[in-house]
Amino acid sequence: MHSSKLVVLLSALKAKEWNRLRDYVYSPYFNKREEVCRLFDFFYEQREELAEADLDRRLIFRYVFPSTSFDEKRLAYQFNYLLRLCEDFLAQQDIEQDSFLTDRTKLNVLLEKGLEKHFNFQLNKAQQRIEQDEKRSVHYWRDRYWLSEIEVQALMSERKRQYIRSFQNLSDNLDAYYFFEKLRYSCAMVNLEAIGANKYDIHFIEQISNYLEDKSELDFHIDIYLKTYQCLTQRDNEETFQLLRKQIETYQSQLSKGELREIIVFSINICARKIRQGLHDYYADALELYMLGIHTRALFTDNSLTHWTFNNVVKLALRLKEYEWLEDFIKQNHIHLATKVRDEAMNFSLAELAFSKGDYDSCLEHINQVTFTDPQYFLGSRIMLLKSFYATEALDALSSQLASFMMFLRRNKKISNDYKQTLLNFCSLLHLILRSRPDKKEKVLQKIQKTKQKVEGEWLRQVAEEIL
Repeated sequence: MHSSKLVVLLSALKAKEWNRLRDYVYSPYFNKREEVCRLFDFFYEQREELAEADLDRRLIFRYVFPSTSFDEKRLAYQFNYLLRLCEDFLAQQDIEQDSFLTDRTKLNVLLEKGLEKHFNFQLNKAQQRIEQDEKRSVHYWRDRYWLSEIEVQALMSERKRQYIRSFQNLSDNLDAYYFFEKLRYSCAMVNLEAIGANKYDIHFIEQISNYLEDKSELDFHIDIYLKTYQCLTQRDNEETFQLLRKQIETYQSQLSKGELREIIVFSINICARKIRQGLHDYYADALELYMLGIHTRALFTDNSLTHWTFNNVVKLALRLKEYEWLEDFIKQNHIHLATKVRDEAMNFSLAELAFSKGDYDSCLEHINQVTFTDPQYFLGSRIMLLKSFYATEALDALSSQLASFMMFLRRNKKISNDYKQTLLNFCSLLHLILRSRPDKKEKVLQKIQKTKQKVEGEWLRQVAEEIL
């Protein structure tokens, strides 16, 4: 039952969506089948435990068809009817969030029926809504193009001569729509190539880039993506990157949340590439971009700060040795994390901060408050515990904790195999260092170098150098 497409879809609904869907299913305009309403009522009553509930098809059938013998095929029909209704409901919700889709359909219908006054009134309203929106959505250029297309169709149907000028608007808006989307997707494709994806053939992008570069005036939306693409593809682009940073800061209030998030993520990835090239000045740029995304909430998901973003800010601040600033950041911003990881993230981050400052007592105090509620933080805290024992020269405690941790990893079946192997490799290398003689130093260093799947590689090399 859990694999049923209907159950999977219903399990993904939010509380507010359940109530709206109930109105949708009970509306006679969309559904006149009473048995489908009863089927929905059954799932509605189970909605809070639906993902874990053990649902019996015979029980569901008795609820939908009281005093009727079980008929698998008949029940399957009701499942299909309700599934189709649910999918239509989700589509309707999406259309309502993109108001211009409704405007476009309405304008096409009014034009087809020859309702000229209605059409002109709605056309003016749509044009005003597009141009007066302070934060352009990513569909701005699409909407302008579609509106120009509808306007040309209207003028041509009336055989009016002014359609000649409208054709120019249509062509210009089509160009802008194409340039904007082409640059966005080109940035995404180049970004994916950098993290191991296959090489993409991005046709015409150089011609487009050169053409836009030569224009005396360029809309800032298009210009931001043009500079982003140039930074992602050109090695020596410090000047372009700083211009991009300035544009992001200048126009942040005029960008939609989705657009700002996309540009910030691209820019952070540009910084990451520069850092890998040894240009450490980009640590500060990356941190500033993360903080812009947090202050504007562009990097929030479902009104929460992701723990990935939180952790990356912590690591950047540690790298820059911004200890006082980081402590304030952790205490002020951990409340924006999802409830289930909030305390773990705070204690783990404060432990990292204390470790970096050499305050190992405080580090151990925070580590002891990290539980297995979130495996990532718990396992990371065990690594930090081992490092703290080494830093305080508690080698007996280090050996004991190391053996205990390796046993825990081997027995635990909830940790993914890849992550488990990565941690076991770290433990094995540390164990190798602790039991090796000085004359084995080069072999140990080679072993560390050759082991690709590991964490804390630089720290292990430092320990090997110190001990051996």
